[in-house]
Amino acid sequence: MADDLSQNSTDDASVGWETQITDRFVHTVDRLRALTTQPLLTASRGVVFGLVAIICGLTVLILFSVGIFRLLNNVLPGGSWTAYLVLGGLCCALGAWFWSRRLPDSSPSQ
Repeated sequence: MADDLSQNSTDDASVGWETQITDRFVHTVDRLRALTTQPLLTASRGVVFGLVAIICGLTVLILFSVGIFRLLNNVLPGGSWTAYLVLGGLCCALGAWFWSRRLPDSSPSQ
């Protein structure tokens, strides 16, 4: 009976030691992962979500442009050249507005 008690206390001490080493190892691996892998996962998620947003935005822009062209082609008299003329003028006006809003060149002129 005394041998059983001493054996249980020895097993408890060894289990505590093994658990302590395992916990320290798991803690070290978790800390290493938090410093290395987690930022990479966050950055890759940002890149993937950004690419998806850009692709969706471009798709919407293209479909909107096609829809506007078809609408103008049906509404305006004449052939499809009137729709091209209106959209070309709109793009030129938008480009001229953006050109006027640009920042002045900060390099010295010679």
